[in-house]
Order: sequence, then C-alpha cells, then structure tokens
Amino acid sequence: LGRIYTINSYNGFYEDLSYVQSESMDFSSDDITLSHMSGVSAHDYQRKTLDYFWDYHQYAGIDGNGKRTVSVVNYGPGGGISVNNAFYNAALDVLTYGRGSGSYRAFCAAQDIVTHEFVHGFTAHTSGIVYRNQSGALNESMSDAFGFFVEAEYQNGGDWTQGEDVYTNGGASRSFIDPPSEGHPDNINHPYFVDYNSNPLWSNDFGGVHTNLGIPNKILYLVIAGDTHYGINVNPFDEDFDISRIVASNIWFNWNAYYLDAEDDFLLAREKMLEVVYDMYPSRSDYYQTVANAWASTGVGDSMMDGDINQDQIINIQDIILMLQFALGNVNLEIVQMMLADINSDGNIDVMDIIQVVNIILYG
Repeated sequence: LGRIYTINSYNGFYEDLSYVQSESMDFSSDDITLSHMSGVSAHDYQRKTLDYFWDYHQYAGIDGNGKRTVSVVNYGPGGGISVNNAFYNAALDVLTYGRGSGSYRAFCAAQDIVTHEFVHGFTAHTSGIVYRNQSGALNESMSDAFGFFVEAEYQNGGDWTQGEDVYTNGGASRSFIDPPSEGHPDNINHPYFVDYNSNPLWSNDFGGVHTNLGIPNKILYLVIAGDTHYGINVNPFDEDFDISRIVASNIWFNWNAYYLDAEDDFLLAREKMLEVVYDMYPSRSDYYQTVANAWASTGVGDSMMDGDINQDQIINIQDIILMLQFALGNVNLEIVQMMLADINSDGNIDVMDIIQVVNIILYG
C-alpha cells in the first residue's frame, strides 16, 4: 500500500527535519514525555486512509501504484502560511500539517483533515482538477468528501462537519448539512456563492475554492442522508446509512479517478457523475434520480421525476404513450428517458412500469 514516512518540522518550515520513529508498535504509553502526539496522530490517521483506499477501491499509496506517503508535522511560522492550517505540497507530493495555536490543536489531530490532504494527492494523480473557480471548489470538496468517508468508517459513522477535532472551542471548518452556517453556499443562487473570477489569485481564494465547495458538499449529504432542499426532494441511495455511504464512496472515487477533467465546472461535473451512476449501476434508476435531484436542488441542472419520460416536468398520458411505443419497438429512448421509465428499477421497461406511471397520475 506504500510506505508511510512521518517527519517532524520542530516549529520550523521544512527546516531541521527528522523522522518520527518508534521501535514498538504499541502506542499506549501514559508518559507524555515518551509520546510524540502529532507524529502518532498523523501516522495513525494516514494508515487508516491508505487502508480505506485499498480496501474499498484497490488504490495503493498516494499515486495508486504504491508510492510512499510523507507527512510533515508541526510546521511553524516562516513559510507565509498560518500554523493553523494544513496543505498538500504538490511540488514534493507531501502532506504538511501546522502545529496549531490559540484555539486550535495541531492540524494532524483530525482524521478528516489528514484524509483531506491525502486526497489532494489522489486528485493530483488522477483527474488533476485545477485549483481555481468551480473546478477548484470540486477539488476541495473531493478532499472533504473522503475525509467524511474515512472518518465514518473508523469513527462510528463520523459526523457531518469537517475539521472539528482540531478546534478546542467546539467549532468546525465546514458543515455538510448546512454549508451557510460556516459561510459557504448551498445553492448557486445563495448570497455566499462566488462568481467566476478571470484572474484567480491567492488573494481571492483562487476564485472561491474554499467557499463554493459548499455546493458539492451539500450534494454529498443529500445523496447519503436524503432531504428536501430548496423544494426538491432527494431520496438517499439507501435507508441504511452504511450502504448509502459506500455507494456514494464508489461513485465519488470513480468520478475523480476516471471521469472528471482538469477544467470541469459544476455543470460538467454533474453530467459526469450521472455517467458514473449509469455505468456502475445501470439498473438503479433510483440512484440516477437521487444524483440528478441533489444537483438540481443546488441550482445545477434539472430535477427528475419517475415517469416523466419526456421531461416536461409533468407526468401525463404523453409519457404513457412514449412507454407503450418503446415497448412495441416503435421508438428509441435516450438513457435518461430509460432511467425515468424504469420505475421499479429492475432493468426492464414493461407493463409493470406502465401501471406504476398510471398510478402516479391517478394518485400522485
């Protein structure tokens, strides 16, 4: 799965580096003088991250081919980056964690932050989503998403906030359930949404990459937990939380590894996620509809309704005629139409689906 190297920066910025090592595999000492808390946290959380990526996605190391993972802990001032932060050093392919100060613990003290930084590496080695505007927000959200997945796997289902474990005052960096509570939009029409910037720079957060991430973060929550958002009902992938999060993890991994391209914006990302769902779960029209409606609820793309074959936002006799014509071999349906017509998600469009559409028209 790739070796892990954990290195201490001793409050410098890539200066006087030394390995954090142990001759024992037992990290249970009660004597704080024998402990390197930042090193142990970074190493343990990185081990769990690598295990998760291999166990669920057969992805080895930071590059998928077993490349080593390096964590530098306890960086201090001097590099122009706050010690209350963490970052992926793309030039060195290294994960770097600030020592923390004030109301913050060391930034390797949270599973979701450690995984977040690793996933920037995963993204760099796969889709290569550029770090500006909506593509940059997708990049940031991808890291948040897998921070959630890994935390959920190893910490009793996790939670819907990001970075909360480094706060000593009970705060958090992001909320998946309610992005605006932490200053992020949950819809492209929300006041917090940052418009396209033709000159993305550090000073403008490269076009709002740490703000607009609220859009895909909210989508992740909706497809796993389900909810009504901006008047659009989104069903979860499954009523069982663990099944739902695993389906989401499969989709998000393949979306990043094989479908997304460097300059994709939200609309292209939506279309490609729907492609992933169709390719991976071709008989699950309900998954397809869940993803479409989650994006639609954030203002990206149109919502979908079972039985609305002609996609005019009304279910009526015209839809039944289309289904009958398809069943008789007189017309061909597009992929989206097939998904909307397969009401019972059995991979076939037949009389049972037609009966269900009739019932939708008659009884709602």
